[in-house]
Amino acid sequence: MRAEKKHIFFIAFCCCLLVVPGVLCTYAGGVTATVEITGRMSLIAYNVTASGITTTDADIKWMTNGLANSTVYYGLTTGYGSVENNPGQVISHKITLGSLSVNTMYHYMVVSSDHLGNTCASPDFNFTTQAAKSLIADTGGGGSVSTMGNLVGMPSVDFLVSPPVLTIASGSPIPLTEDNLVAEPVVIVSTDRSAALSIDESTLILDQYGQPLSSIDLTRIATKDVPALTKGSLFVFTGYAYQIEPSGATFSPPIALKITTTSEEWEQISGQELSIQYYNPVSGLWEALSTTTDPVTHTVTTMLAHASDYGLFIRSVSPASLTAATTTATATIAPPGPVQGAPSGFNWVIIVQGLALIVAIVVAASIGLYFYRKQDGH
Repeated sequence: MRAEKKHIFFIAFCCCLLVVPGVLCTYAGGVTATVEITGRMSLIAYNVTASGITTTDADIKWMTNGLANSTVYYGLTTGYGSVENNPGQVISHKITLGSLSVNTMYHYMVVSSDHLGNTCASPDFNFTTQAAKSLIADTGGGGSVSTMGNLVGMPSVDFLVSPPVLTIASGSPIPLTEDNLVAEPVVIVSTDRSAALSIDESTLILDQYGQPLSSIDLTRIATKDVPALTKGSLFVFTGYAYQIEPSGATFSPPIALKITTTSEEWEQISGQELSIQYYNPVSGLWEALSTTTDPVTHTVTTMLAHASDYGLFIRSVSPASLTAATTTATATIAPPGPVQGAPSGFNWVIIVQGLALIVAIVVAASIGLYFYRKQDGH
Protein backbone atom coordinates (compact mmCIF):
# COMPACT_ATOMS: atom_id res chain seq x y z
CA MET A 1 0.00 0.00 0.00
CA ARG A 2 2.83 2.37 0.84
CA ALA A 3 4.54 1.61 -2.47
CA GLU A 4 1.29 2.29 -4.37
CA LYS A 5 0.95 5.75 -2.74
CA LYS A 6 4.52 6.61 -3.70
CA HIS A 7 3.74 5.54 -7.26
CA ILE A 8 0.66 7.81 -7.45
CA PHE A 9 2.57 10.77 -5.98
CA PHE A 10 5.35 10.38 -8.53
CA ILE A 11 2.88 10.29 -11.45
CA ALA A 12 1.08 13.42 -10.15
CA PHE A 13 4.41 15.26 -9.92
CA CYS A 14 5.20 14.36 -13.53
CA CYS A 15 1.75 15.60 -14.66
CA CYS A 16 2.38 18.98 -12.98
CA LEU A 17 5.62 19.28 -14.89
CA LEU A 18 3.73 18.57 -18.10
CA VAL A 19 1.24 21.40 -17.40
CA VAL A 20 3.97 24.07 -17.19
CA PRO A 21 4.85 24.14 -20.94
CA GLY A 22 1.15 24.33 -21.78
CA VAL A 23 0.69 27.39 -19.60
CA LEU A 24 3.71 29.04 -21.17
CA CYS A 25 2.41 28.33 -24.67
CA THR A 26 -1.01 29.71 -23.83
CA TYR A 27 0.49 32.96 -22.49
CA ALA A 28 2.73 33.32 -25.50
CA GLY A 29 -0.08 32.86 -27.97
CA GLY A 30 -3.17 34.46 -26.48
CA VAL A 31 -2.47 37.26 -23.98
CA THR A 32 -2.18 40.94 -24.94
CA ALA A 33 -0.99 43.89 -22.88
CA THR A 34 -2.60 47.34 -22.74
CA VAL A 35 -0.40 50.37 -22.16
CA GLU A 36 -1.10 54.10 -22.04
CA ILE A 37 0.99 56.24 -24.37
CA THR A 38 1.25 59.97 -23.70
CA GLY A 39 2.87 62.30 -26.25
CA ARG A 40 3.25 66.11 -26.34
CA MET A 41 2.00 68.12 -29.30
CA SER A 42 3.88 71.16 -30.61
CA LEU A 43 3.08 74.51 -28.99
CA ILE A 44 1.13 76.73 -31.40
CA ALA A 45 0.32 80.45 -31.37
CA TYR A 46 -2.79 81.58 -33.28
CA ASN A 47 -5.42 84.34 -33.58
CA VAL A 48 -2.72 87.04 -33.32
CA THR A 49 -4.34 90.49 -33.29
CA ALA A 50 -3.52 94.14 -32.70
CA SER A 51 -6.46 96.04 -31.18
CA GLY A 52 -7.22 99.08 -29.05
CA ILE A 53 -4.85 101.08 -31.23
CA THR A 54 -4.48 104.75 -30.27
CA THR A 55 -1.87 107.37 -31.08
CA THR A 56 0.54 105.87 -28.52
CA ASP A 57 -0.75 102.42 -27.44
CA ALA A 58 -1.80 99.07 -28.85
CA ASP A 59 -2.96 95.75 -27.35
CA ILE A 60 -1.38 92.62 -28.83
CA LYS A 61 -3.45 89.48 -28.21
CA TRP A 62 -3.07 85.84 -29.18
CA MET A 63 -3.91 82.30 -28.12
CA THR A 64 -1.79 79.18 -27.56
CA ASN A 65 -2.89 75.55 -27.41
CA GLY A 66 -1.31 75.13 -23.98
CA LEU A 67 -0.16 77.13 -20.96
CA ALA A 68 2.78 79.38 -21.91
CA ASN A 69 4.34 82.77 -21.19
CA SER A 70 3.87 85.91 -23.30
CA THR A 71 6.46 87.94 -25.24
CA VAL A 72 6.06 90.57 -27.97
CA TYR A 73 8.95 91.82 -30.09
CA TYR A 74 8.17 95.08 -31.90
CA GLY A 75 9.78 97.97 -33.72
CA LEU A 76 9.80 100.06 -36.88
CA THR A 77 11.31 97.22 -38.91
CA THR A 78 11.36 93.42 -38.84
CA GLY A 79 14.50 93.80 -36.74
CA TYR A 80 12.10 94.92 -33.94
CA GLY A 81 14.47 96.19 -31.22
CA SER A 82 11.94 96.45 -28.38
CA VAL A 83 10.35 93.72 -26.28
CA GLU A 84 7.55 93.38 -23.71
CA ASN A 85 6.91 90.14 -21.81
CA ASN A 86 4.82 88.51 -19.12
CA PRO A 87 6.17 85.36 -17.43
CA GLY A 88 2.71 84.12 -16.40
CA GLN A 89 1.62 80.79 -17.90
CA VAL A 90 -1.69 81.36 -19.72
CA ILE A 91 -3.59 80.26 -22.83
CA SER A 92 -5.11 83.66 -23.69
CA HIS A 93 -2.31 86.22 -24.02
CA LYS A 94 -2.36 90.04 -23.96
CA ILE A 95 0.54 92.49 -23.97
CA THR A 96 -0.03 96.27 -24.09
CA LEU A 97 2.57 98.28 -25.98
CA GLY A 98 2.92 101.87 -24.81
CA SER A 99 4.90 105.02 -25.58
CA LEU A 100 4.52 104.47 -29.32
CA SER A 101 5.02 107.20 -31.92
CA VAL A 102 2.01 108.92 -33.49
CA ASN A 103 0.95 107.84 -37.00
CA THR A 104 3.68 105.20 -37.25
CA MET A 105 3.64 101.65 -38.61
CA TYR A 106 5.10 99.07 -36.21
CA HIS A 107 6.15 95.50 -36.97
CA TYR A 108 5.58 92.91 -34.26
CA MET A 109 5.95 89.19 -33.56
CA VAL A 110 4.63 87.15 -30.62
CA VAL A 111 6.59 84.36 -28.90
CA SER A 112 5.46 81.92 -26.19
CA SER A 113 7.26 79.18 -24.24
CA ASP A 114 5.80 76.55 -21.91
CA HIS A 115 7.32 75.07 -18.74
CA LEU A 116 8.86 72.21 -20.74
CA GLY A 117 10.83 74.60 -22.93
CA ASN A 118 8.67 74.23 -26.06
CA THR A 119 8.58 77.55 -27.93
CA CYS A 120 6.42 78.93 -30.75
CA ALA A 121 6.68 82.19 -32.69
CA SER A 122 4.26 83.93 -35.04
CA PRO A 123 5.08 85.45 -38.44
CA ASP A 124 5.67 89.19 -38.67
CA PHE A 125 2.56 91.39 -38.38
CA ASN A 126 2.15 95.15 -38.34
CA PHE A 127 -0.19 97.91 -37.23
CA THR A 128 -0.24 101.68 -37.56
CA THR A 129 -0.89 104.05 -34.67
CA GLN A 130 -3.49 106.75 -35.12
CA ALA A 131 -2.50 110.12 -36.46
CA ALA A 132 -2.76 113.24 -34.34
CA LYS A 133 -5.40 114.30 -36.83
CA SER A 134 -7.48 111.13 -36.70
CA LEU A 135 -8.75 109.41 -39.82
CA ILE A 136 -11.95 108.72 -37.88
CA ALA A 137 -14.63 111.28 -38.57
CA ASP A 138 -15.93 113.51 -35.80
CA THR A 139 -19.55 112.45 -35.40
CA GLY A 140 -20.28 115.75 -33.75
CA GLY A 141 -19.48 117.47 -37.04
CA GLY A 142 -21.95 115.43 -39.04
CA GLY A 143 -19.64 112.63 -40.17
CA SER A 144 -20.68 108.99 -40.03
CA VAL A 145 -18.46 106.30 -38.52
CA SER A 146 -19.09 102.56 -38.54
CA THR A 147 -17.13 99.72 -36.95
CA MET A 148 -17.25 96.94 -39.51
CA GLY A 149 -17.88 93.28 -38.66
CA ASN A 150 -14.77 91.35 -37.78
CA LEU A 151 -13.76 87.70 -38.14
CA VAL A 152 -12.02 85.69 -35.42
CA GLY A 153 -8.42 86.75 -34.99
CA MET A 154 -8.68 90.12 -36.71
CA PRO A 155 -9.09 93.47 -34.92
CA SER A 156 -11.92 95.82 -35.83
CA VAL A 157 -10.98 99.20 -37.29
CA ASP A 158 -13.14 102.30 -37.65
CA PHE A 159 -13.43 103.71 -41.16
CA LEU A 160 -15.19 106.75 -42.53
CA VAL A 161 -18.24 105.43 -44.38
CA SER A 162 -19.45 108.73 -45.82
CA PRO A 163 -18.84 108.62 -49.59
CA PRO A 164 -15.89 110.75 -50.69
CA VAL A 165 -16.41 113.76 -52.91
CA LEU A 166 -14.29 112.43 -55.78
CA THR A 167 -14.09 108.93 -57.33
CA ILE A 168 -11.52 108.40 -60.09
CA ALA A 169 -10.21 105.52 -62.18
CA SER A 170 -6.81 103.93 -61.70
CA GLY A 171 -4.06 106.16 -63.07
CA SER A 172 -6.20 109.32 -63.18
CA PRO A 173 -4.82 112.63 -61.81
CA ILE A 174 -5.31 113.26 -58.09
CA PRO A 175 -6.07 116.89 -57.14
CA LEU A 176 -3.27 118.35 -55.02
CA THR A 177 -2.81 121.56 -53.07
CA GLU A 178 0.09 123.96 -53.54
CA ASP A 179 1.87 122.00 -50.80
CA ASN A 180 1.44 118.78 -52.81
CA LEU A 181 -1.12 117.34 -50.38
CA VAL A 182 -4.33 115.64 -51.55
CA ALA A 183 -6.83 118.47 -51.91
CA GLU A 184 -9.99 116.44 -51.09
CA PRO A 185 -11.00 112.87 -50.17
CA VAL A 186 -10.47 110.59 -53.16
CA VAL A 187 -11.33 107.00 -54.07
CA ILE A 188 -9.23 105.31 -56.76
CA VAL A 189 -11.07 102.38 -58.39
CA SER A 190 -9.14 99.41 -59.80
CA THR A 191 -9.29 98.40 -63.44
CA ASP A 192 -11.61 95.44 -62.60
CA ARG A 193 -13.72 97.63 -60.25
CA SER A 194 -13.40 95.08 -57.39
CA ALA A 195 -10.88 97.08 -55.35
CA ALA A 196 -10.53 100.70 -54.30
CA LEU A 197 -8.06 102.95 -52.50
CA SER A 198 -9.57 105.54 -50.13
CA ILE A 199 -7.26 108.53 -49.67
CA ASP A 200 -8.04 111.15 -47.07
CA GLU A 201 -7.67 114.88 -47.55
CA SER A 202 -4.18 116.29 -46.79
CA THR A 203 -2.48 112.95 -47.46
CA LEU A 204 1.11 113.22 -48.70
CA ILE A 205 1.96 110.83 -51.55
CA LEU A 206 5.64 110.46 -52.46
CA ASP A 207 7.56 108.29 -54.90
CA GLN A 208 10.62 106.22 -53.97
CA TYR A 209 12.81 109.31 -54.42
CA GLY A 210 10.71 111.46 -52.08
CA GLN A 211 9.05 113.44 -54.87
CA PRO A 212 5.26 114.18 -54.83
CA LEU A 213 2.98 111.92 -56.88
CA SER A 214 -0.26 113.00 -58.52
CA SER A 215 -1.53 109.60 -59.73
CA ILE A 216 -1.69 106.00 -58.50
CA ASP A 217 -2.30 102.80 -60.46
CA LEU A 218 -4.39 99.99 -58.91
CA THR A 219 -4.32 96.92 -61.17
CA ARG A 220 -5.51 93.36 -60.61
CA ILE A 221 -2.79 90.69 -60.83
CA ALA A 222 -3.46 87.51 -62.79
CA THR A 223 -3.49 84.43 -60.55
CA LYS A 224 -0.56 82.87 -62.43
CA ASP A 225 1.56 85.95 -61.65
CA VAL A 226 0.83 86.06 -57.91
CA PRO A 227 3.93 85.14 -55.84
CA ALA A 228 3.48 81.75 -54.19
CA LEU A 229 2.94 81.32 -50.48
CA THR A 230 5.65 79.61 -48.49
CA LYS A 231 5.38 75.85 -48.08
CA GLY A 232 3.33 74.91 -45.04
CA SER A 233 1.43 78.22 -44.89
CA LEU A 234 -1.99 78.05 -43.23
CA PHE A 235 -3.42 80.48 -45.79
CA VAL A 236 -4.87 79.90 -49.27
CA PHE A 237 -5.09 82.53 -52.04
CA THR A 238 -8.68 83.57 -52.85
CA GLY A 239 -8.02 84.88 -56.36
CA TYR A 240 -7.96 88.59 -55.47
CA ALA A 241 -4.57 90.31 -55.76
CA TYR A 242 -3.69 93.89 -56.74
CA GLN A 243 -0.57 95.80 -57.65
CA ILE A 244 -0.23 99.39 -56.45
CA GLU A 245 2.20 101.49 -58.48
CA PRO A 246 4.54 103.21 -58.82
CA SER A 247 6.76 100.88 -56.84
CA GLY A 248 8.19 102.50 -53.71
CA ALA A 249 5.37 105.01 -53.32
CA THR A 250 4.47 105.94 -49.73
CA PHE A 251 1.31 107.34 -48.13
CA SER A 252 1.24 109.55 -45.01
CA PRO A 253 -1.10 109.06 -43.25
CA PRO A 254 -1.87 105.48 -44.40
CA ILE A 255 -4.69 104.92 -46.90
CA ALA A 256 -7.40 102.24 -47.00
CA LEU A 257 -7.48 99.34 -49.47
CA LYS A 258 -10.93 97.79 -49.86
CA ILE A 259 -11.60 94.57 -51.81
CA THR A 260 -15.20 93.71 -52.75
CA THR A 261 -16.18 90.11 -53.53
CA THR A 262 -19.28 88.87 -55.33
CA SER A 263 -22.20 87.60 -53.23
CA GLU A 264 -21.54 84.04 -54.44
CA GLU A 265 -17.88 84.22 -53.40
CA TRP A 266 -18.80 85.75 -50.06
CA GLU A 267 -21.09 82.81 -49.27
CA GLN A 268 -18.12 80.47 -49.71
CA ILE A 269 -15.68 82.43 -47.55
CA SER A 270 -17.91 84.10 -44.96
CA GLY A 271 -17.47 82.94 -41.39
CA GLN A 272 -13.84 82.04 -42.01
CA GLU A 273 -10.69 84.02 -41.28
CA LEU A 274 -9.77 86.43 -44.07
CA SER A 275 -6.48 88.27 -44.29
CA ILE A 276 -5.19 90.94 -46.66
CA GLN A 277 -1.43 90.50 -46.98
CA TYR A 278 1.29 92.35 -48.82
CA TYR A 279 4.22 90.76 -50.64
CA ASN A 280 7.61 91.72 -49.23
CA PRO A 281 10.08 91.48 -52.14
CA VAL A 282 13.04 91.60 -49.76
CA SER A 283 12.04 88.57 -47.68
CA GLY A 284 10.07 86.90 -50.47
CA LEU A 285 7.15 86.38 -48.05
CA TRP A 286 3.51 87.40 -47.82
CA GLU A 287 3.03 89.38 -44.59
CA ALA A 288 -0.39 89.69 -42.92
CA LEU A 289 -2.01 93.07 -42.23
CA SER A 290 -4.75 93.92 -39.74
CA THR A 291 -7.90 93.14 -41.71
CA THR A 292 -11.53 94.17 -41.20
CA THR A 293 -14.57 92.71 -42.94
CA ASP A 294 -18.09 93.95 -43.66
CA PRO A 295 -20.54 91.08 -44.34
CA VAL A 296 -23.22 93.52 -45.50
CA THR A 297 -21.19 94.94 -48.39
CA HIS A 298 -19.04 91.79 -48.88
CA THR A 299 -15.88 93.85 -48.44
CA VAL A 300 -12.51 93.32 -46.78
CA THR A 301 -10.42 96.34 -45.79
CA THR A 302 -6.92 97.12 -44.50
CA MET A 303 -4.71 100.18 -44.04
CA LEU A 304 -1.44 100.51 -45.93
CA ALA A 305 1.44 102.98 -45.94
CA HIS A 306 3.32 102.00 -49.10
CA ALA A 307 2.84 100.59 -52.58
CA SER A 308 3.29 96.86 -53.09
CA ASP A 309 1.43 93.73 -54.22
CA TYR A 310 -1.58 93.02 -51.98
CA GLY A 311 -3.67 89.86 -51.93
CA LEU A 312 -6.70 88.45 -50.13
CA PHE A 313 -6.13 85.10 -48.40
CA ILE A 314 -8.21 82.71 -46.33
CA ARG A 315 -6.93 80.51 -43.51
CA SER A 316 -7.39 76.90 -44.60
CA VAL A 317 -6.54 75.28 -41.25
CA SER A 318 -7.29 76.83 -37.88
CA PRO A 319 -5.51 75.51 -34.78
CA ALA A 320 -8.29 76.86 -32.56
CA SER A 321 -9.55 73.33 -32.07
CA LEU A 322 -6.26 72.41 -30.42
CA THR A 323 -7.17 73.01 -26.79
CA ALA A 324 -4.69 70.77 -24.99
CA ALA A 325 -0.92 70.58 -25.09
CA THR A 326 -0.85 66.83 -24.53
CA THR A 327 -2.73 63.88 -25.92
CA THR A 328 -3.19 60.45 -24.39
CA ALA A 329 -4.02 57.28 -26.30
CA THR A 330 -4.55 53.69 -25.22
CA ALA A 331 -3.12 50.97 -27.41
CA THR A 332 -3.30 47.18 -27.22
CA ILE A 333 0.11 45.64 -27.81
CA ALA A 334 0.28 41.98 -28.78
CA PRO A 335 3.28 39.78 -27.94
CA PRO A 336 5.95 39.16 -30.59
CA GLY A 337 4.38 38.21 -33.92
CA PRO A 338 4.03 34.64 -35.16
CA VAL A 339 6.46 32.83 -37.41
CA GLN A 340 5.93 33.57 -41.13
CA GLY A 341 3.14 31.38 -42.48
CA ALA A 342 2.04 30.12 -39.04
CA PRO A 343 -1.53 30.61 -37.71
CA SER A 344 -1.86 33.79 -35.60
CA GLY A 345 -2.09 33.41 -31.85
CA PHE A 346 0.77 30.90 -31.44
CA ASN A 347 4.44 31.41 -30.83
CA TRP A 348 5.91 28.28 -32.40
CA VAL A 349 9.39 28.81 -30.96
CA ILE A 350 8.07 28.49 -27.40
CA ILE A 351 5.81 25.56 -28.38
CA VAL A 352 8.77 23.63 -29.85
CA GLN A 353 10.73 24.36 -26.70
CA GLY A 354 7.78 23.13 -24.65
CA LEU A 355 7.52 19.89 -26.63
CA ALA A 356 11.21 19.27 -26.13
CA LEU A 357 10.72 19.81 -22.39
CA ILE A 358 7.78 17.37 -22.38
CA VAL A 359 9.87 14.69 -24.14
CA ALA A 360 12.68 15.23 -21.64
CA ILE A 361 10.26 14.93 -18.74
CA VAL A 362 8.68 11.78 -20.17
CA VAL A 363 12.10 10.19 -20.69
CA ALA A 364 13.18 11.20 -17.19
CA ALA A 365 9.92 9.92 -15.74
CA SER A 366 10.27 6.61 -17.57
CA ILE A 367 13.81 6.10 -16.32
CA GLY A 368 12.77 7.09 -12.83
CA LEU A 369 9.80 4.74 -12.93
CA TYR A 370 12.01 1.90 -14.18
CA PHE A 371 14.43 2.27 -11.28
CA TYR A 372 11.58 2.83 -8.84
CA ARG A 373 9.89 -0.45 -9.83
CA LYS A 374 13.21 -2.25 -9.80
CA GLN A 375 13.93 -0.99 -6.30
CA ASP A 376 10.38 -1.77 -5.20
CA GLY A 377 10.73 -5.28 -6.60
CA HIS A 378 13.73 -5.78 -4.40
